[in-house]
Amino acid sequence: MKKMLTICAMVALAATPAMAVYTVDIGSETGFSQVGWGPVEATTSGGFYGGISTDPGSYDNLCRVIWDTSDDDPSASVTFATAINSVSIRYLSGIADDSFDVYVDSVLWGSVSNPPSGGSETWNTATLSGTAGTTLTLTATGSQWSGYETYGQVAIDRIEATPIPAPAALLLGAVGVTGLGWLRRRRIA
Repeated sequence: MKKMLTICAMVALAATPAMAVYTVDIGSETGFSQVGWGPVEATTSGGFYGGISTDPGSYDNLCRVIWDTSDDDPSASVTFATAINSVSIRYLSGIADDSFDVYVDSVLWGSVSNPPSGGSETWNTATLSGTAGTTLTLTATGSQWSGYETYGQVAIDRIEATPIPAPAALLLGAVGVTGLGWLRRRRIA
């Protein structure tokens, strides 16, 4: 009995890391392939960026914009090692139209409406999901604003994506559930 419980616990622990959330801390990101992101802020342009430099909600107090003069492309992307099926994006509601679309492998997951805030800047989170894929692309949809040349547009603090469990994790989970069922039947009998 103790042996079976130990095996089930080991199976559960082995399956857990395969389903951990990917966190890409935009500005100090490592381990993920990124394309099209602007410079690290607030250190490059000296902008306020919603107080990111002292924001307790930010992991590293840095962010990047997805549209700026460094490449003048209104899109930026992150590629994950395995397919994802949902994402949470921490973005700045700023003084410009910072609306953006979210695509995964060129499939639109949704749009974030982020019109000009009237002078205030606050950090918000959008959560979206859709058809699984590996490359997340954010595309600015608002018009270029007067501060674009200096500060860019659509600031992103972090992206947290939920990967689809690897087949091995599903198999291990099934073994664990089967083992628990066997133990339960054995106790009843």
